[in-house]
Amino acid sequence: MSRIRSRTFVTLNLAAASIGVPVADAAAGGPRLGAPFTDHMVIQAEAPVRVWGWDEPGQTVRAHLAGQAAEATANATGYWLAELPPVSDVGPYELQVTGSETLILRDVVAGEVWWCSGQSNMRWPIRQSWGREWVLETRERPEIRLLKVPDVSAETPQPDTDTRWQISRPDTLRDFSAVAYFFAHELQREIDRPVGVIQAAWGGSKIRAWLPPAAIEAGGHTQRLRGTWSRDVQRRAAAMAEWEASGRSGPGPGWRGAGPQHVISGLYHGMTRPFEPLSIRGVLWYQGESDAWMRAAYAGLFTDLVASWRQGFRDPELPVFFVQLPNFAEHDTNWADFRNAQRLSALALDGVDMAVTIDVGQADDIHPPAKQPVGQRLAWLALEQVYGRTDRVAGSPRPVAAWADPDVPGRVLVTFDRVGDGLHTGVAGGPPMAFGLSDASGRREAADAAIVAPDTVAVSHPAIPRPVEVRYAHQGDPPVNLVNSAGLPATPFVIELEPTRPVAPISGEVEATGESRPR
Repeated sequence: MSRIRSRTFVTLNLAAASIGVPVADAAAGGPRLGAPFTDHMVIQAEAPVRVWGWDEPGQTVRAHLAGQAAEATANATGYWLAELPPVSDVGPYELQVTGSETLILRDVVAGEVWWCSGQSNMRWPIRQSWGREWVLETRERPEIRLLKVPDVSAETPQPDTDTRWQISRPDTLRDFSAVAYFFAHELQREIDRPVGVIQAAWGGSKIRAWLPPAAIEAGGHTQRLRGTWSRDVQRRAAAMAEWEASGRSGPGPGWRGAGPQHVISGLYHGMTRPFEPLSIRGVLWYQGESDAWMRAAYAGLFTDLVASWRQGFRDPELPVFFVQLPNFAEHDTNWADFRNAQRLSALALDGVDMAVTIDVGQADDIHPPAKQPVGQRLAWLALEQVYGRTDRVAGSPRPVAAWADPDVPGRVLVTFDRVGDGLHTGVAGGPPMAFGLSDASGRREAADAAIVAPDTVAVSHPAIPRPVEVRYAHQGDPPVNLVNSAGLPATPFVIELEPTRPVAPISGEVEATGESRPR
């Protein structure tokens, strides 16, 4: 079994937790457990096992698992939370909770739990993805378990939702997230431990819907998000009026950004909140298509979303791995700029990394069916950074420095990390494609490029003798071929040149214009 890096988990006093105490009708339906607690559950190994539910106010509740026990008392609304010690052995176990009645969960195992959230490409099911044939012909796999969170958008925090864990088998996989499953399959195969993936995704959702109100307010996003919501509502009303005036029939012109999956904090309230404060190992995030036009603000919103996950799931070092948007011909400028903003977001946050997918999208399909490489690349990041695997280069090449070549006027040198045994251009060979240069006047030209060292690419164009900026794959659907020794594609980027080669790698930040600036 692979070594799992030690982490520090936070135990909070329930009364002091700023996430708030859920309120429910204790008398409705008798004693019950919270949303994650069903038969076939995966509990996070080597982390506190927090169990919660509802019973009669004042009722003493005792939870038993793996020879350990913990007590709690239901508060005035009937809510209680008990914390059991970490469990290391897989099991299976029975989780028994005794209050006014005794509730027993069977076939509970200890393993790795990952929260998989975002919009339609995270939600995209196995049955519509490449590779579905072998997946849907696979036998039952009890070492992989699935939980799908129902679509709920709410104006206030919801204490509970109706769902249950399922064993991975063809009938349960058909409509489950392909990215989440392929991640779980790769991870489980490597670490030989049960993996549970929780799908909490809604097509077309905006990041604002997944943010808790406290994070929006603390991050200073309230006015901006209320303004965008108001404009979306107005656009929706205008589109509906035009639709009705035309005499057309049918479901209407779409939600146009004003549907339930776009309501500020709506999906946090209805889909994330019922699972806090579950112990999990990490988060996978695939979202941004609906927010590509707001790249300047997205970095700050994403930063606060990461913080909200770490607070809600009570792990200040919670790993987060997200997907950079793939190639797609439409929205050329927006998507290219947004991908660069995503790259800078990954650089800015500890414990956060990005899977590059610029080579597995489709020019004419916003829902590319190649989901297996997406899940695998996320798994490789997790295997390296969470589970201590160092036998392969896990991430895509990233630019760490760009400067004017002092020996060749007009030539730019770009160095990369994560190259493994060295950069190359895939099985077809040839020079690197999709590089460009800009000068101080704003002129941009597609540039020639050559690999001049295992980690370095030289870029030049005769019409740009004094370049100030270098870019790579900065198009909606660029022709890319630069990869590392593991075959992982280099991330698209836009960076300004340093006057000389930096002593330390450069990174960047997103300013109000959405452009990258070195820091």
